[in-house]
Amino acid sequence: MARTEAGRLLTEQHHTAQIQVRARALRDYLRLWPIWNGDEESFNQMAAAAIVLVRAYHGLSATLASSYFQSFRLAEQVAGEAAIRPAGPIDESKVLSGLVVTGRDSVADALRAGRSPEDARRAALTRTSGSITRQVLTGGRETLVRSVAEDKEALGWGRVTDGNPCPFCALLASRGPVYKEETVDFEAHDHCTCAAMPFYKGADWPARGREFKALYDRSVREARQARELRRGTSNDLLNAFRRYLNHQGEAV
Repeated sequence: MARTEAGRLLTEQHHTAQIQVRARALRDYLRLWPIWNGDEESFNQMAAAAIVLVRAYHGLSATLASSYFQSFRLAEQVAGEAAIRPAGPIDESKVLSGLVVTGRDSVADALRAGRSPEDARRAALTRTSGSITRQVLTGGRETLVRSVAEDKEALGWGRVTDGNPCPFCALLASRGPVYKEETVDFEAHDHCTCAAMPFYKGADWPARGREFKALYDRSVREARQARELRRGTSNDLLNAFRRYLNHQGEAV
């Protein structure tokens, strides 16, 4: 949670703005999708156009994050000034590989599994949209993480989730702020709309972080009592948290 009401509102507005960038990017991507007729040549044409699209909206995401970072520092009455460190250029090879795996290859796999061409392409559109989302929003996330790393007054950054995050994002939010000395990048999956919030002395955990921390601790405690954590790996812990959240949802 920000130290001031103004900071809290700015964070909410920034998160909403990033989600709107995602919506605009996906709207334009939907117009590119028909370029691919199922063959290799048309897929490459569609992918080339998608790379241009990602580059543009990645830049917009980064620009919004830069403006938010400056405004947030002022609202939070942080001493001194801090230089903005914008995200680097997109990695075109990652954008392309993401489209190949979630688009071209997923259609081929679905067809081999006996799904109809229409179902295969529909599923691939959903999957590639998730990949596009991650690449676009990396612009804002990377800008904030890099800027915080160079800000002498910042302790780190916190994860801001939407109102109904997946268990993976809720688990990461439950860990609280990521401090600069941890040098951890922003972990995001396809379709993820989480954002980062600068964290300064005197601020509380962002959004629902402490709530998720309490739920996570409870899920692990109950899983241990039920002897469901035999190995105690990160996947075991995530699965225990997921089961707990699902159970809580069913109980409501």
